[in-house]
Amino acid sequence: MATNYDSNFSFHEQLWYYYTANRGKIRSRYNDLTRKFLAYNDSEENPHAFLRRPQFEALEMYVFVKEFMGNPQVYQMFDDWRNKRGNFSDASYYSLSKSGQITIFDDGAKIIITTIQKLATFIKKNAGHGVFDKRVVIIFDECHRSQFGDMHLAITRYFKKYHLFGFTGTPIFAANAGVSKKPTLRTTAQAFGDQLHAYTIVDAINDKNVLPFRVDYIKTMDMEEDIDDKEVWDINREKAYP
Repeated sequence: MATNYDSNFSFHEQLWYYYTANRGKIRSRYNDLTRKFLAYNDSEENPHAFLRRPQFEALEMYVFVKEFMGNPQVYQMFDDWRNKRGNFSDASYYSLSKSGQITIFDDGAKIIITTIQKLATFIKKNAGHGVFDKRVVIIFDECHRSQFGDMHLAITRYFKKYHLFGFTGTPIFAANAGVSKKPTLRTTAQAFGDQLHAYTIVDAINDKNVLPFRVDYIKTMDMEEDIDDKEVWDINREKAYP
């Protein structure tokens, strides 16, 4: 087993980086039936593909591990990756730092997948890092979470030339904002600026990305004829709760 490795990373993120950075080269080594199978399920190649993107990416990784890597145990893949053995011995597939790992903000890494917690830790431990003066694009998924505290402020304070984008299906508006100690950082718009694009459930149904649905209102009881139904301003609590 590998020893002396940096625990501040997730191996599946490194494996995904390795695959996506070399997708074309790796897929060219699959047998013909596998390539056709992936192409049929890839919405970028087949507009009628049934699988959604996350499902297809999971399928890609399954085929990658099974066919390209030879179906090893995860610890065996990690050990080969750490020691640059087997498929990982071909340096043309990826860029490694001197320590043998693609670390956050390694010069050879153009796209980094991480978490806001790890990014905040990096900022705290590397206040003078040169990356803060570089032009970067930071994209947050589920940006209605973890964006209204010190970590978000640290990112926007340390990075000098950044573009910040956020994706969310449930944006935080003033009407549903929680109580925060930072009154200027309570809504999604305050954290990320004006909305650039909206993709609603109606759009998803029209694009056939989700199944349509219908809401039925079912009457479960009848009202007696002699009941006088009228609008009121409020509930008469004294009569309702004697």
